[in-house]
Amino acid sequence: MKIMVTGKGIDIGDAFRSYITDHLSEMVAKYFTEPFDITITITKEGHIISSDIAAHVGRGIKLRSHEDNMDPYTSFDLALHKMDKRLRRYKNRLKEHHTKHDFQSEMKALNYILAHDFGTRESQEDDPSLPTEKQSAVIAEITEDIPTLSVSDAVMHMDLSDLPVLVFRNSAHGALNVVHRRHDGNIGWIDPEGVKGVRKIG
Repeated sequence: MKIMVTGKGIDIGDAFRSYITDHLSEMVAKYFTEPFDITITITKEGHIISSDIAAHVGRGIKLRSHEDNMDPYTSFDLALHKMDKRLRRYKNRLKEHHTKHDFQSEMKALNYILAHDFGTRESQEDDPSLPTEKQSAVIAEITEDIPTLSVSDAVMHMDLSDLPVLVFRNSAHGALNVVHRRHDGNIGWIDPEGVKGVRKIG
């Protein structure tokens, strides 16, 4: 297993680094025998220490956890506990399916990271001296996998990865769908294919 520990704004000493790697290794060994990559980033901003753990446990599956605390060890322990719960849920899900096929991706897409003020700037038509929209807005672009999943698996996938939204190909009909977390605590499901079965009213 490969564990990469990175500090941002904080010096990760040998004692803390050993604490992190030992506890991560022990946690993973409870659920899996095959090796996989884990990345943990400890970030200090002011008095707050953030711990972000990302585990690539299978093709198309990334489990993530994040916690904040004023103490670095406590921050890591809380994030580790959350990751432990997600690994256990993922392991149980694999036992139910007896296969990892449900999480294999069949599409790739570009994920653009836009400037925070995108959509609020003057257009180039108003001021020709401004750079083009794409040049001024795109900070980075990342290639993302779009998995083929059932709706229930997509919700689980989003939960395990600690994502606010997930785009996936619906295994029932092949169309692109979206699941997302609503402000009321429920899960939203957007299915363009579903409009074919909607009866017009009026």
